[in-house]
Amino acid sequence: MISYRHITKIVGVMMAAAVAFCFWLMAFSQEAVEVMGGASVPMAYEEALFDTNQVMRIDIQIEREKWEAMLENATAKEYYACDVQINDQKICNVGLRTKGNTSLSSIAGNPETDRYSLKLEFDHYVEGQTCLGLDKLILNNNYADATSMKEAVVYDMYRYLGADASLYNYAEISVNGEYLGVYLALEAVECSLELERLETRERQVAQAEDDVGAREVRAQEEVDHRVAEARADLEGRHDLELKLAEAEAAGRTAVVKSRLVEVERHEEAAASALASAQAELASARAELLSLWQWVTDAESVARQNKDEVLERRTLERVHAPMLEDLGNRANTALGHICDENAPHPHANDYISHLRF
Repeated sequence: MISYRHITKIVGVMMAAAVAFCFWLMAFSQEAVEVMGGASVPMAYEEALFDTNQVMRIDIQIEREKWEAMLENATAKEYYACDVQINDQKICNVGLRTKGNTSLSSIAGNPETDRYSLKLEFDHYVEGQTCLGLDKLILNNNYADATSMKEAVVYDMYRYLGADASLYNYAEISVNGEYLGVYLALEAVECSLELERLETRERQVAQAEDDVGAREVRAQEEVDHRVAEARADLEGRHDLELKLAEAEAAGRTAVVKSRLVEVERHEEAAASALASAQAELASARAELLSLWQWVTDAESVARQNKDEVLERRTLERVHAPMLEDLGNRANTALGHICDENAPHPHANDYISHLRF
């Protein structure tokens, strides 16, 4: 057993060692942070809510009866539903209750004030609801602290030494538009701080996965919708073609033709969006071959027609005199035959009326 005369020396050595350790941490804070596992993972709400360069503004909207009931039964610490506006974030159906132990009892026994510390629990009534990943927020009234700085300085010291500490910021609080004053808003920690932030990160990851899944579902629905539209356009085009054939027989094709043209435009747009580059290339090649064959056939027909025209003109030019002479001779012979067989005298010149 350690004797009484050595206790003072041992306590003095331990205090000196503790002071030396604190000075070492202050001189080598960055190294201390790395040795202790590094800085914590930044959360989404850290910059949005706990930026100490800007005071947070919180407006609590609650029914007057509920607010008065909470103040009258403050020591019961019962939750009441309310809506909260934090800066530009609005959260509905939030749990609100009083908070504290000694300060709560002191204020409850003081008829001159009802400025209780408060606790906001965003997921009390709506499971999984958070404010940018934060599920609970403490609003301390800084009771018995005339400077309203003691608790904030302690948290700054913890962070300076690289230890885990709740995030904080000053907040102007109002209830139903009535200003209550400046409170110290704290990141609520009901279990290990690292575990709390890990759970918050897991909720954010799960939310991100849900968002990705929802986008995939919407994209698949959009694809299915477009495919269904394309199929409907094709079916509609087939039906319109049948109706057009029937309407053409009855002479009522104007309206049906315009609708068919519109459907064909839709079909072409859907086909161009759904067809792959390989299919388009194959179609283009086939069309090119067909056009090439058509041009070849057209050139062949043109050459044949040209040859026939040249041949006909050549025959007309070579045999035209002979044909003209034969016609004159035949006309003359026919005239003589008519003159010999017709009774005389006759009044008409048959030769002048006959042509071969």
